[in-house]
Amino acid sequence: MTRTRRRALAWLGAALTAIAVFVIAGLPLYVFPAPSDPHRADVVQVLGPATDERVDAALRLIDDGLASALLVSVAAPGEPASDLELCDREFVTCATPDPYTTDGETLLLEEYALSHDVHSAVVLTATGHVSRARFVYAKCYPGAATVVGVSTPSSLLDWAGVYVYQTAAFVKALVTPCAHPHDAR
Repeated sequence: MTRTRRRALAWLGAALTAIAVFVIAGLPLYVFPAPSDPHRADVVQVLGPATDERVDAALRLIDDGLASALLVSVAAPGEPASDLELCDREFVTCATPDPYTTDGETLLLEEYALSHDVHSAVVLTATGHVSRARFVYAKCYPGAATVVGVSTPSSLLDWAGVYVYQTAAFVKALVTPCAHPHDAR
């Protein structure tokens, strides 16, 4: 075996090892985050995008008496999912976070909490987003929020995208300050 070939195989082995470590390290963060059971709260918040699975899970929690109000993050007017029929219900508030990020959604909940005498929330999001959402809510939201994952079927390609996106977003969340009402406007 030539020296060049050994070097190439060594690099390939190192790359495959790095990928394996990345995948394994991400399993508890993205694929199998620590479970949280929904509990009695003042409001259920659905993080954007407001998928059918998350909205259905939120409505089940309300039907089960765990909360009486629903706060839904929706896209800006004119964007897909900004005109949900759900938003016409009396107990539902739909709003676009500013900024349209997880941090902005903590700010949205904070503003909602101040105007609606809310002290606790159950926050529903995609399973791959749970760990980062917990980190951001713990860092940026002053109230009590329990983040719960709502599973959605995904392909391996979808999971690869989750790993890359959530890892980059985690890095961003680590190094950026929280949005504050005066910063987001």
